[in-house]
Amino acid sequence: MGAALSPAPSDSGGPAGPAGPAAARLLFVVADRCDALARLWLSVATLAMAGLLTAQVIFRYAFNHSLFWSEELGRALLVQLTFFGASVAWRGRAHIGMDALVARLSSQWAWRARLLVLCVCCAFFGAVAWHGARFTLFLLPQQTAALGVSRSVVFAAVPVGGALLTLHGLADLLAHLWPGVANTGGTDTGGAPLACGTAGRDAGRDADSADGAFSGAATSNTPARGTPARDAITPEGR
Repeated sequence: MGAALSPAPSDSGGPAGPAGPAAARLLFVVADRCDALARLWLSVATLAMAGLLTAQVIFRYAFNHSLFWSEELGRALLVQLTFFGASVAWRGRAHIGMDALVARLSSQWAWRARLLVLCVCCAFFGAVAWHGARFTLFLLPQQTAALGVSRSVVFAAVPVGGALLTLHGLADLLAHLWPGVANTGGTDTGGAPLACGTAGRDAGRDADSADGAFSGAATSNTPARGTPARDAITPEGR
């Protein structure tokens, strides 16, 4: 996660350049591996819930026999889908982002605003993981009514999901500070929207628009023979 983060502008007060700590590259690798495992478990949980709902409908209406444990298991799977899905969605840039304010800031303040958002997100995710772990330990001696398993098994997805979100948030944070590390970390998001409400492709688009505007202004006074003059390219509106 964080592979498509736009590099810190030279006048933003943030570090620029491809150099970065080796620990950052290791963090990107760990984030990739954890995301792959989370996606695998998310696929298993999704298929299990779909099969469970199908079986419940068949047993209830075809055999007039309800699976008493299906509702409890369905709730447990929903908890897994919620917190593991949140981490996968963050990694895949699927969360909703609002850049109405950031888009109107200068490059310097936009970089700082994105840095602030990432720091706040990491702190919140860490709090979810910490308090989720405490709550899971509190539920350790309690058992579910139908399945007869510890309730901590069900709610373990809360601290694990919070830890995954913290990991991916830190990866985004380091990618924001050291864009060069992100570009060599082996991750790619295909230009999807960033979690902090921006898109990596926006930086390239704005840069291309600025270059096009400069080129158009430089050549507008000397058009080629037989070629009509072209207006200067203006940046695309948001």
